[in-house]
Amino acid sequence: MVSSKKLSKPVVLTENVISGIWNVPGGQSYMAQFIKDAGGDYPWADDKNTGSLTLDFNQVLIKAQDADIWLIKSPAIRTLSDLKGSYALNAKFKAYQTGNVYVCDTNTSHFFDRFPFHPEVLLMEYFKIFHPDQEIDYQLQFFNKITQ
Repeated sequence: MVSSKKLSKPVVLTENVISGIWNVPGGQSYMAQFIKDAGGDYPWADDKNTGSLTLDFNQVLIKAQDADIWLIKSPAIRTLSDLKGSYALNAKFKAYQTGNVYVCDTNTSHFFDRFPFHPEVLLMEYFKIFHPDQEIDYQLQFFNKITQ
């Protein structure tokens, strides 16, 4: 059940830098729309692209350093130490510092097989992550909060 009080609107960062490139969803992409529909604020929401934006680390840091939540799809990152080990400057993000990083292991979660046919599951997943204070009957199926 969702409470009647006004929900917070956390800033949400997605993906991570790989070989110097950070691909984030464009502001008009379906992924940006999922974030919005689940009650998140997306740093690139005003962007007009429907596909991905190819950015470098500094462009993302400038725009999303204070993001409250970080969502990553990767089979290689299982801990915050892994995330920092993949690129030391990842530790500069607020979500990293507060431990609000969620990773979807794309090798085991069946994310890409399931969400196109069940977008409501991804929407519920995001809502549960963005609003942990809400008591909803849902167990995360794709993302897990990572720790040290």
